[in-house]
Amino acid sequence: MNKSSNILIRDFDFKESYHDWLVHDQKKDISCLREYYEEYLIHGQTDFVHVESKSGFEAILWNNLDTLDVNPSFVLDYFRLKTIPMGYYSYMSDTKMEVIDGGGRVTYERHYLKPLSGIKPTADQELNYGNISFENCIKGNEGVFLKIISGRYPGKDYASFHRFIAKLLD
Repeated sequence: MNKSSNILIRDFDFKESYHDWLVHDQKKDISCLREYYEEYLIHGQTDFVHVESKSGFEAILWNNLDTLDVNPSFVLDYFRLKTIPMGYYSYMSDTKMEVIDGGGRVTYERHYLKPLSGIKPTADQELNYGNISFENCIKGNEGVFLKIISGRYPGKDYASFHRFIAKLLD
């Protein structure tokens, strides 16, 4: 398996298309994700949403976004911008391509955010959601996935991950 990783840079064309998406399609795409998330809350795991919770992390994965006509790169950047006002800073944004055995390609785009409380604590700081990672994964012909992960340290209190997801989809 070959891997290459780079800083995630958005060019002018991407930024222009992203702005158009914000004006014309953002509400539709976020509403679609919210609909499938609400279906998960009612019925559990679905074909489009999978949630996992372990001692060190909580995560949600939206599967097969290409069939839903949702642009995961735009959603990725939108979620990053919605998270920053919640007391976070952008720690790293990168892109990675892997060539898997057999020649299949997997491309990842990721934003990794950390809470400001770690570098600028305040007396009235509310609980944060842990370290947040937004990841877009494009697996050739197998589909497009969007993953949100909340990394959590043992022995610390955190705000509800589902509350965080609800804020993103609001």
